[in-house]
Amino acid sequence: MALRSELRVLVVDDMSVSRQVLLQLLERFGVRQVRTACSAEEALQLLESAPIDVVICDLCMPGMDGMALLRRMRGDSRHRRKRFVLTTGHAAGVSLGHIPVERPDAVLPKPFEARELLDCMERIAGRI
Repeated sequence: MALRSELRVLVVDDMSVSRQVLLQLLERFGVRQVRTACSAEEALQLLESAPIDVVICDLCMPGMDGMALLRRMRGDSRHRRKRFVLTTGHAAGVSLGHIPVERPDAVLPKPFEARELLDCMERIAGRI
């Protein structure tokens, strides 16, 4: 069975257009098990109720931001090993090197092309 049919992805972004774009791109790649959340708080609830392999999360969201979600996940033994992709329109200003334990597996600057998302996913999850 191909990885694309087994991979379980959670897309977290407060902007519905961004969630929809990611959902459509992942579906184009053949990834069918995609859930979405409009906040980090909702993502935490989904992580408790559904198996997830990869989280793709926006950095800047109201309330709990993407880095706070990452810290919560890395601090929880049940979610610590899940792959985490941080998306941001402010990639130049993101400093992640000072927190090696809480680093995302990848940072994907917005806007990105479909090929960049596919390359990112294959780097962290294997060939899809």
